[in-house]
Amino acid sequence: MKRNSIFERTAGWYESAANAVNVVLNLIILCSIGVQVIMRTLFDMPLKFPEEVSIFALIALIYSGVGIVERHEEYLRVEVFQSLMPRKLQNCLQLLGKAMLLVLIFGILQGEIAIFPSISMLKTKAAKIPYSWLHGWIILCTVIWGFWVLADAVLMVKRIKQTGRAEIADEEEE
Repeated sequence: MKRNSIFERTAGWYESAANAVNVVLNLIILCSIGVQVIMRTLFDMPLKFPEEVSIFALIALIYSGVGIVERHEEYLRVEVFQSLMPRKLQNCLQLLGKAMLLVLIFGILQGEIAIFPSISMLKTKAAKIPYSWLHGWIILCTVIWGFWVLADAVLMVKRIKQTGRAEIADEEEE
């Protein structure tokens, strides 16, 4: 694929935006916990909202990174056993893994969409954060994650047809 393709430019834009959002989310977690520690330690006045805010930010942080992790294939995986298998079986397992991820993503989206109407008006108790913000973010990030999984599966099939390998070969092996 060309380096300046629309796919690569979109991916670069998304990664830049997600990284900026992740920096903000990390700062929110740090500041909310820091304020809680200061208020509890110095003034013996624990606040009610920092735990809610930091949990929301942490969940949003996790979901905003899943698309990037999938695109770069940086997730945890067991490769030792897979490398001992015949090439065709390795290819089948990798494609099966992508299919399973798509089923998982579909399940997450189905669940999120199903509960969205019932939580759309709910807010956290202390910080009054609307649950719809977090669930909307989860839906958006899961759709992006699904896009990367689907795109990678299509490219994987194309690589299998061209090279007989599902994964991109290392430069040393070429």
